[in-house]
Amino acid sequence: MLETSPDNERKSFVSSSGEKPLQPFPPIRKRSEITPAEYNDLFAEAQRNLVKEEMFELFVKAITDKETTGSNDKLAFLQNRIIQECANLSLQDAELVLDQFNRAVQQWFVKKISKAGIDSRVYSSISTGKYTHGDNNIDIRGIKNVISFLREQSLKYETSESVGCRFYFNEWLDARRMIDVIMELRRGDEVEIVLVQIKSSPPSGSELEKIRMDHERWAGEEWFDLEGYERSFISDGTLEEVESFLKNKEEVEEALMDFCTNPNSRSLDDLLRSLHLSGLNNREKAWILRKHLTLIKEQINIASEDGYVDLETKDSILEELGKLSETLERKVRLPKAQFLVGKIRSVVAVGSKILPDSEYVFAGKSKLMSVN
Repeated sequence: MLETSPDNERKSFVSSSGEKPLQPFPPIRKRSEITPAEYNDLFAEAQRNLVKEEMFELFVKAITDKETTGSNDKLAFLQNRIIQECANLSLQDAELVLDQFNRAVQQWFVKKISKAGIDSRVYSSISTGKYTHGDNNIDIRGIKNVISFLREQSLKYETSESVGCRFYFNEWLDARRMIDVIMELRRGDEVEIVLVQIKSSPPSGSELEKIRMDHERWAGEEWFDLEGYERSFISDGTLEEVESFLKNKEEVEEALMDFCTNPNSRSLDDLLRSLHLSGLNNREKAWILRKHLTLIKEQINIASEDGYVDLETKDSILEELGKLSETLERKVRLPKAQFLVGKIRSVVAVGSKILPDSEYVFAGKSKLMSVN
């Protein structure tokens, strides 16, 4: 497993290979653990975050994409934003917030948007309430089904001392791969991913097969394997050369001694040059620091114990390397963590319940998940 961060802190995965990152659903809290005041705050926050012009504009863009290009990506994203905000509300209050959104966005649209400045199909669909009333894309039934599923599964695993559970979504996977929710299940060092399609009624045999095929396509073809993923950051031969140096105690100590004893080479650039990192681009530096910062710190500590680096210089070096690693990761948008998944399962749920005969385990080698 790769180091997940400079301090080796383990984080959860959030990414799909090359597509927009997965987004986490919030932790689902027991209603009994939420005080009335906290609940009122959650309800008010959901209203503030959803019933506002920014979300109305997103809604118009989503409908425009659907009507003009057939893409459901933005609609899926919008629905999942609603679920994020309403996940810890009662289903009745979630429906109330959504109803407020639907009424407000239609009123805002008719008042703010000129008919001459928008596609006629889009204008007609929104002004007549096609997507804000009835059984359409922004409807309460599908949203309530997802919320119910999250609660059911959260309750199932929250009392388990051996299994950790998190939930994620991605609009691309939702719209194009029939994956409403991705569950991450951890049992010690073992990670299982569950791809979930949530329906309002049991799917037909042909529909179930289509869901499985879409899930398998993503799981089998669209994830990076470890070597391919690493090659996307590091040019050929670079990683091996740097790793060989960093793992050689004597070479690192000699390089650090030269750095510390040369009064004209005490800058961060000089330090990176001593560690064989100066010739790399920012993306390569970020990746190597991500993967080997713990090793670098260990080597510097050993060099300090052996008398090659004084304590003050050691602390300064460690601090600067930590800052550099964080800065580069943000600059190049490096994923926050990587780990291998050993098992991938596809399931279909009707409402909150998983259909037992829908479960399917994908065989094959472990896959690399990345965190954004």
